[in-house]
Amino acid sequence: MEATRATLLKMRPAVGDSLYTNRRRAILTVIEDTSPGVHDMLMAACDNERYGLLGCTEYHDNCSDNLRSGTKAVGVEVPTVPSPLNLFMNIPWTASGELWLSQHL
Repeated sequence: MEATRATLLKMRPAVGDSLYTNRRRAILTVIEDTSPGVHDMLMAACDNERYGLLGCTEYHDNCSDNLRSGTKAVGVEVPTVPSPLNLFMNIPWTASGELWLSQHL
């Protein structure tokens, strides 16, 4: 989503906005959004290491491994997990740039 943020010059997509690949190619346009319109483009995809930092001591299913597993099943290797669009994920930020987790919408 880093290319989308750089192209749109904003932190959240809205109706009419396109989402871009890391090669600056538009791949999706938001044509309607009946949600509260809060979607995150900042947080990295969760992974087992993130859950470890949150106190999990055993393996926890996560977005990064789910992506790798799903693409591997169809013969595609993903060398790096891209920055995701986290639909309905509420990650507010403060004027000083701090992020915090909030209730998902």
